[in-house]
Amino acid sequence: MSGSAPLSDEGTTDVEAYHLYLQGHFAFLQRTGDELQKSIGFFKDAIARDPKFARAYTGLAQVYWVLPDYAEASSEDSHAQAERYARLAIQLDDKSAGAYAVLGLLEIFANRWQESVASLAKAVALNPRDTTTRLWYAQTLLMAGLATRGESELAQTISLDPGSGINRNWHALALDALGRSADAQAEAQRAIDLGHFQPSELLAEAAFRRGDWKAAADYVIRSVNFDGLPPSERALARLCAERLLGDPARLPELEKALDANFKTQKPIVNYVVVLALMRVGKFDQAVSFFGDPSLANSDVDMMWAWRPIGTPVRRSAAFKAWARRSGIVDLWRSAGWADACHPVGADDFECQ
Repeated sequence: MSGSAPLSDEGTTDVEAYHLYLQGHFAFLQRTGDELQKSIGFFKDAIARDPKFARAYTGLAQVYWVLPDYAEASSEDSHAQAERYARLAIQLDDKSAGAYAVLGLLEIFANRWQESVASLAKAVALNPRDTTTRLWYAQTLLMAGLATRGESELAQTISLDPGSGINRNWHALALDALGRSADAQAEAQRAIDLGHFQPSELLAEAAFRRGDWKAAADYVIRSVNFDGLPPSERALARLCAERLLGDPARLPELEKALDANFKTQKPIVNYVVVLALMRVGKFDQAVSFFGDPSLANSDVDMMWAWRPIGTPVRRSAAFKAWARRSGIVDLWRSAGWADACHPVGADDFECQ
């Protein structure tokens, strides 16, 4: 995820505390495990100099929210820290946009989608130029299936930060969800040109659809960094990448591996595994990842359901049960239906 430092006043009279905050924010934007740990140190040092520096507490909340996606960290512990620092920030400054954004993201794991979207919308209203907050709002809309609204938010985010690969990656996913495949592939390539390689999986899906198995597998392998994984998880990720978009005759090998390695604590592995489960028709297991608070990045895994490859999942009983259980149907009834879904009668719905 990307973002720019807020453009309002510094929030502290301590010049050294503000410099520490800027160093922490820069490290946060690098999105690596080592840099995020440095970011935590900078923000805590800023707070030590000025215990009422709300923006530094917001910075800690944001770091702890993303930490499990990039480092060896428990999702539940990190999210508890994220909530703690977000609430401290709001106590000090009730206009702390980034803090409201973090609380909004946490609401997803409590199955409170309406509250999530409302909190994130409030955050954007408080600081419309904060691209981290705008990106997270757009991501939440996309994860809820509200692709048209999410794409619009991402277009505005890119206008504020056109050089961000992660913003363009998510814009490519939004375009893909809307069925604009050519535009999505072009945007994915722009993200890759900016040094963000996750969009390679979107190009992998396009290669899969045209029957180019080798190119598809190569793109998936390129889209994730296997080198930082333990040997067993690296082997599972590579097997998923090579087989899930490869020769259909070898799917039993993938299915066996998935049975033996159902869920891991590695978001990179889970991201590939969810796609693999969909590929072999294990929709119940794929849907079980969505919004699982014990798993890093499980909110992002929901995006698979809204893309063309997720059509069979959206039509499954497992997906319908999850949508009801998660509270996302309540959001649709109040905020408008997902682009791919519509109501049926007074109490039912279906997705295409």
